[in-house]
Amino acid sequence: LLAEALTDAAIREGLPRHAAQLLVDQTLKGTGALLAETALSPIKLRAQVTSPGGTTAAAVHVLEESGFRAAIEDAVRAAAERSREMGEAAGNASGVAGE
Repeated sequence: LLAEALTDAAIREGLPRHAAQLLVDQTLKGTGALLAETALSPIKLRAQVTSPGGTTAAAVHVLEESGFRAAIEDAVRAAAERSREMGEAAGNASGVAGE
């Protein structure tokens, strides 16, 4: 969903679809690589790449004001709850008692 939204937004800002998809792909790959290859926490990495008054700062501000963090937390919570429900159902279906 994140990659879709980023791609759609880039297209609305005037990028051709192939360029938007490439930009999103490289952005997400680069972020993942930086997180994997450095000892920096996500918070420290974001602070390191966010210039005051820059494009990332503007985007982060809008995301925070729009409730992005809460939406992600709600989504993770919903997935975790569903995972527990599915695990309980699988345990009951296999005849395992007390789980």
